[in-house]
Amino acid sequence: LLPVSGYAERGGTWVNFAGRVQHTERALLPTATVRPAYTVLADLFDSLSSKKAPAPAEVATHLAQEVSAFAGIDWAALPGSGGQDADGCQAAEQACPATGAAARMLASGWKL
Repeated sequence: LLPVSGYAERGGTWVNFAGRVQHTERALLPTATVRPAYTVLADLFDSLSSKKAPAPAEVATHLAQEVSAFAGIDWAALPGSGGQDADGCQAAEQACPATGAAARMLASGWKL
């Protein structure tokens, strides 16, 4: 088991169903035995690789380079803002992949 903090115990960014990138602050103080998943995974990466895990800012830069919808996001401006629209995201057509996957599963006969 990897003791990682829950979503309310860490700040970060996320993309809602309509393709809006938003920032959230930590709402609860985690216990001393847990850390954000990224730091746990970074430590694992560092111990299993000859490379150093990328910092969160490097991940954001790479994401913007690889996924055109994130190219115009001003990551530094997200805290304290209402969010920013990811370029080209249409809520009805290109919501998050999980929403699309769920719709396809239900359409093919899966039951909840």
